[in-house]
Amino acid sequence: MKRMKKFALIFLFMLFFASCGGGSDGGGGGASSGGSGKIDVGGHGLQIYCSGSGNPTILMDAGWGQDSGVWIGVQSHLGEYHSCGYNRAGYDPSDSGPEPRDSRQIATEMHALLHNAGFPPPYVLVGHSFGGANIRMFAAMYPGEVAALVFIDPAHEDYKTVNDTDIRSAESRGLASNIISELRNINSSLEQLRGTRLPDVPTVVLTSMKGRDQGWYNAHDQLVQQVSDGTHLITTESNHNIHVENAELVANTIRMVMPY
Repeated sequence: MKRMKKFALIFLFMLFFASCGGGSDGGGGGASSGGSGKIDVGGHGLQIYCSGSGNPTILMDAGWGQDSGVWIGVQSHLGEYHSCGYNRAGYDPSDSGPEPRDSRQIATEMHALLHNAGFPPPYVLVGHSFGGANIRMFAAMYPGEVAALVFIDPAHEDYKTVNDTDIRSAESRGLASNIISELRNINSSLEQLRGTRLPDVPTVVLTSMKGRDQGWYNAHDQLVQQVSDGTHLITTESNHNIHVENAELVANTIRMVMPY
């Protein structure tokens, strides 16, 4: 029987983890405490920053324009697990990679990164914003290698918002070609996901409803409806960058899908 989805406000969610003793005081090793390195993914290298040890490996993919540094706070709360943030191609110090930079290309490189780094599947994948599209593509391409999915205010095909003005603004900032290419291809990346389904693995979606409409919630709820063990949480306290504004909340969200 399909388990009833859980819908919770942030204060109830944090109260639950406080009662279970989850979380930490923010101390401990950061993203680089477990080491870092540049891994070849087929002619170019991607920089990865890992902490902790054990299996399964948690891989976190950031939103557009963000590098692995945004996960440092989350990783500091996940010291008991092997968690990794990485820089996609074009995000320094990773090398540039082939274009176009769409989710299919990025997921292919994520897969090579994990395997070439020597991390065995299955993986717990965490994605924020555009990173959410990337982990969905990974799950569609390699469903047997996914242990669980955690979406942090993910981009969704029903909310394609990148336009020519956004692209021209990014170009004027002198961003790397790969980063501009990601932006140009976000809408097409999302459209590639339309009609795909998640593998039936534990899945949590954390949605920011601060300044958002019901449609944003409904789009995210479509993801948890695809699996038998899905949980949809909302916060009205954090904006889109929940992982930066409330790292402990995101770490506790990830803990919900960990097998131990």
